[in-house]
Amino acid sequence: MGIEKIFPMETAPKDGTFIFLFGDSGYTTYPFRIRVGRWVPEYRDHWIDVANEAFTDGGDDPIGWAPIVDEYELFLKRQSQYIIEQQKLKVLRSDRKEEKISGANSEVKDWYFTFCGDHAYPNGYVVINGTYLAARQVMFDHFEARWGFQYESKEKAGVDQFHLHEVDISRKHFK
Repeated sequence: MGIEKIFPMETAPKDGTFIFLFGDSGYTTYPFRIRVGRWVPEYRDHWIDVANEAFTDGGDDPIGWAPIVDEYELFLKRQSQYIIEQQKLKVLRSDRKEEKISGANSEVKDWYFTFCGDHAYPNGYVVINGTYLAARQVMFDHFEARWGFQYESKEKAGVDQFHLHEVDISRKHFK
């Protein structure tokens, strides 16, 4: 598999197709870098790699791109889907364990969800009314596994302390 031509970023596909991304690294040990990534409009920096990390985490915005052969593209899509499914299974196992430990999970109330710094809404939070598990399912439906933590109160979520802003979940996210 060889790269015959590097194209300008203005011509890069923005439909979620995995491509090779090229850019400056910002490091002296290796000034140039190549990553496999794709455009995700909902993500903070838009270009993310196969590990769902921003391309800009390792330097500047990409300056060029190249297509990937079909077989490799298919492998990357399967790998991405596998990672998301494994994250969901891990959370489901955790949910079942917590459900056995505490009967409070059946209580209907407001649950506060936060996002980690590398997610699309790093200073955001969402409030969902429901049982513990039903609220989590709403988060998975809207954000897949791209959210951080679930809290039982605004204070425990640190909404005021960390100046978090509420995310509107009426919009479609990551689907």
